[in-house]
Amino acid sequence: LISIAIATPISGSSPYGRKWWNTPVTVTYSVADTPSGVDAVVGGYEDDILPNEGEHLDTSGSVTDYASNSSTVEFSGVNIDLTDPVIRVANVTDSTGLGPDGRSWWNVPIKVAYDVSDTLSGVNADVGGYEDDVFPNEGERMGASGSVTDYADNLSSVSVGGFNIDYTDPFTALSIDEPIIVDPNATYVTSKSVFILTPSDTLSGVAKTVYRTDQGDFLAYSPFTLSDVEGNRTVGYKSTDHAANEEQERVKEVVVDNTRPRTEISIDITDTGGTILIPESLITLSSVDGGLAPVGIGRIEYSFDNGNATLSPAPAGLQPTFGVTIPVADLPPGNHTISYRAVDRLDNAEDFRIFSFTISPALEVTKFESFSPR
Repeated sequence: LISIAIATPISGSSPYGRKWWNTPVTVTYSVADTPSGVDAVVGGYEDDILPNEGEHLDTSGSVTDYASNSSTVEFSGVNIDLTDPVIRVANVTDSTGLGPDGRSWWNVPIKVAYDVSDTLSGVNADVGGYEDDVFPNEGERMGASGSVTDYADNLSSVSVGGFNIDYTDPFTALSIDEPIIVDPNATYVTSKSVFILTPSDTLSGVAKTVYRTDQGDFLAYSPFTLSDVEGNRTVGYKSTDHAANEEQERVKEVVVDNTRPRTEISIDITDTGGTILIPESLITLSSVDGGLAPVGIGRIEYSFDNGNATLSPAPAGLQPTFGVTIPVADLPPGNHTISYRAVDRLDNAEDFRIFSFTISPALEVTKFESFSPR
């Protein structure tokens, strides 16, 4: 009597009921005989080992007793799969940008697809593990992994990483160095005012920043000033990050004023020369801020005889004209000068003007005249 036992446990089975092993298979035999007994010298029932891959493999064993009676048993249907299935990354959504450190960036959700195959037992679809991976949210250094199992329970896996997703546009802040005046209805600058852009981006980082003036062509950013053209002007600016997210253009409207104010002097005089005053005389300085878009007078500056300057500030706000009346009673008789100028709120300043006069206490006021200095 001879019977068969499979010593190696089964690894798995296919949908068709076929049994699969993922290791070499050992087949053992049980033998018995009465009354003469099993002839161990003849043998034939030693363990059989099936070491190689294949399908429908078979083996057989035999036994002989001392009376030369023999029995044979055959075993077939052994399926061995020693090879792991194959899984690879088949497709990844194309990246949209590259960071300064060489990292790829996306501004769309990333999908990772896998290809799987197995040449013997076949891919076990019930186990899965190779479904598409989708990354919908922002983040850095994200990774995906897939796996595949065959019907012999062999397993393979694959990993892919380095996914960086940034959906958010960068932000660019604008600041303007002095001279600058911010009124409720307008921002005034000069062609000396420096425009500074400060871009920021929290994930992929800023790739470039551009600006333009008055709807012209965009230029690569560096601190800039406006041309001398006065009046209403526009500055457009935006940034792009390394994931190719582009900020919507931001526009700043400003008014350029480069025109210096002008000051006229008027005095009361007693002679036809117009330069002799008495202690009771008054000097009036009247300033006007002109140009296409005047920002208004900021102050009048004056000094007697090259002494310390006196500053007379204009009232707050847009003051196109401003004047100041100055007594001369504290000046001693004799020859004097007054230096004066007006400065607008953007520090556009006219050149100093000088008026020379004489104070004589003996004269009386006979008339009042206005004139401009030489």
